Amino acid sequence: MAGIFARNLGELDALLPGRPYRGYLLAQARSAYQYARNSSDQYGTSWSGPFDQASIGRQESAVSLLVSVL
Repeated sequence: MAGIFARNLGELDALLPGRPYRGYLLAQARSAYQYARNSSDQYGTSWSGPFDQASIGRQESAVSLLVSVL
């Protein structure tokens, strides 16, 4: 799942009755937090892990995911 998709899905979810995508987004965010980050809180490409490497694109993608569940 790409960060831009997560962000847009989060915006759609907020508009729909019952927030049907909330659980999916939360599961993705939990997985990224648990499996795809290193000890410096940098995120990798695959949100199911393992952490591969850090780059600005990977961080922006992860931030979009995490913001989608606020």
